[in-house]
Amino acid sequence: MNTLDGAVIDSYTFAGMLKINLAENYTGSGKLHFNVSGLGYDDDRMLDGEEISASHWTDGSWNIVISFTVNEADVKMVEVS
Repeated sequence: MNTLDGAVIDSYTFAGMLKINLAENYTGSGKLHFNVSGLGYDDDRMLDGEEISASHWTDGSWNIVISFTVNEADVKMVEVS
C-alpha cells in the first residue's frame, strides 16, 4: 500500500513524504521514475470528497528519477490485532 503523509506549513509550503512499498514488486535495486503532470491541495474549507478546484491546482510536467535499494533485512513487521 502506498500512502502520502504530511502537513501544510504555510500558504506556500507542504512538507511530507510518499511511502511506497517497493518490496511488493521489486527486489535488489533500481531507479524509480515519477512523471507528475500536476499538483494540488485541499484546505480546511473543503468538504470530504470535494474535488480540488482550479485555484488549488497547478499543471506542470516534472520527471523525477530516484535510485532505490530494497533492504528487507532492516524491516521490522509488527502484527496488530
